[in-house]
Amino acid sequence: MVSGNREAEKGGEMNDKGKPTDEQSTRFFEWCGFRKFGWINWNFYCPPDKEIPDRIPVGAGVTREFQREYELPSIDGIEALGFLFKYAVPKVLEKIGRYELVVLVNNAVCAAVESGGEIAHALFWACDRVREAERVTI
Repeated sequence: MVSGNREAEKGGEMNDKGKPTDEQSTRFFEWCGFRKFGWINWNFYCPPDKEIPDRIPVGAGVTREFQREYELPSIDGIEALGFLFKYAVPKVLEKIGRYELVVLVNNAVCAAVESGGEIAHALFWACDRVREAERVTI
């Protein structure tokens, strides 16, 4: 597993620094509504705003286009912000009020800019804290 988050790799803890592990990203996007489907060695994820396809290609029939359409979003770069605002922020808004959401996003962006970190990573961790709080209180 490739990750810039050493503490997450060592103890499984989540912190507000660096890129989340693949496992943390998967857990997060499943919370956002992505549904896992596929065959034994082929796992895909359907976004919450799409239907799982009726026909799932197998082996050599799996095109790069199909993989891109049904893989989990990356947490890196500007494209990640689009996915976070499309899927995570509305989910967070269901759990906390608008004002709290604005404060959460503002604090995450400011912290990333001040530290020279990646804004998408900071927003991921801010939203993930809401997911974790929900998990603990249920």
